[in-house]
Amino acid sequence: MDKKIVQKSTLDIKIKIIILVVVFALIVAGLIAVKGFASKTNRDIVVRQENMIMSRGEAKKGQLAVRCIAKNVEANKLFGRSVQYSITIYNNTERSIRDWNISTIITNGGQVDNVINADYHVTTSKVIITPTDNNKIIRDNDTLTFGITLSNKKNQQDPSFGITVIDGKQSVNPSEMMAYWLLIFALFAWSIIAASYFASLLSRRKLIKQKELDDKVLFQTIYTFTSFIDAKDPYTRGHSVRVAFYARELAKEMGLPENDVKNIYYSGLMHDAGKISVPDAVLNKPGKLNDGEFQLIKSHTTNGARMLRNYTAIEGLKEVALYHHEKYNGKGYPTGTAGKEIPLYARVVCVADSYDAMSSNRVYRNKLTKEQIIAELERCSGTQFDPEIVPYMVDMIKTGKADKLRDEADNVVL
Repeated sequence: MDKKIVQKSTLDIKIKIIILVVVFALIVAGLIAVKGFASKTNRDIVVRQENMIMSRGEAKKGQLAVRCIAKNVEANKLFGRSVQYSITIYNNTERSIRDWNISTIITNGGQVDNVINADYHVTTSKVIITPTDNNKIIRDNDTLTFGITLSNKKNQQDPSFGITVIDGKQSVNPSEMMAYWLLIFALFAWSIIAASYFASLLSRRKLIKQKELDDKVLFQTIYTFTSFIDAKDPYTRGHSVRVAFYARELAKEMGLPENDVKNIYYSGLMHDAGKISVPDAVLNKPGKLNDGEFQLIKSHTTNGARMLRNYTAIEGLKEVALYHHEKYNGKGYPTGTAGKEIPLYARVVCVADSYDAMSSNRVYRNKLTKEQIIAELERCSGTQFDPEIVPYMVDMIKTGKADKLRDEADNVVL
């Protein structure tokens, strides 16, 4: 896979993961903010009881209740009664109660003598009990107990408590806020999206690995075949691989899509497939070829196209095998096709093929210098070669990229 494409794909993945992390952080921060806001937001909780005769078991879950138990009863010297009570507040809710108070009516002419573990003040008709500094908060599912002594005069009935109202403040539960559920929904949606993305990423990586394996198998298969072709001529050993490397780089420099780059690469490997049918004596002849021998050489284009006609897994193989010796001015072979009528893949491979021929030693001549090759490419631009492709090849030669590609290709061949 192209390095630039891999880098871009990796960058896209990193950006998406960063976005997922940032969104998750924002959702969590939102939940923390909602919880903090809820803890600072108070609501009044008020419970009315007809009396204080209620056990904790009788108090409903989520309810605030108070129970009074008489601990000691005494008759006083004025024929009245004095009663010591233990009063317990049950916080059966799931959140703490603070700033509480109990407002209750005292029956049978009673009055408050003493309160232990709480403060109080008396109005005309009732007593209001309030917390001290150390018991202002009643934790959730907890209790608070304090003592109170009531007495009356000239009354043989025990002074007690009538209608009682418990009042307090409680922080709001985050689950009672719309923002909380919106954030929970967002977190749920994020979880689905994140899980789907990472699942698709894992699947994509498996596909990429499988594709890399398939490409490797495909290359090895095609390379094995091209090595048979190149082995027929010791002077052209590695020629097909070098042409494929040059053609692939030309396609990249031209900005062609990845699929075209891949197809051109494989087409370059197979462009001389038809040479398998040319006799070795003709391929390796050191002198000038006669007309019949030249016709045999030229037949490798049509023979290659015929051999590859049913191979459709890679686009362009047959066309490159047939047209890579066509000239831009229409004076090539085997069909005399000219200009843009020559398939693009074949025009690219034609330039790469000619460069490798000029930069390699052949049985009939030594390789040309860089200057000679550049001059020949530019001289034949518009006649033999597509004038839009030649500049890319010339630039590759001048920058040394062509030499580097040759070394890489030769390492593959070795």
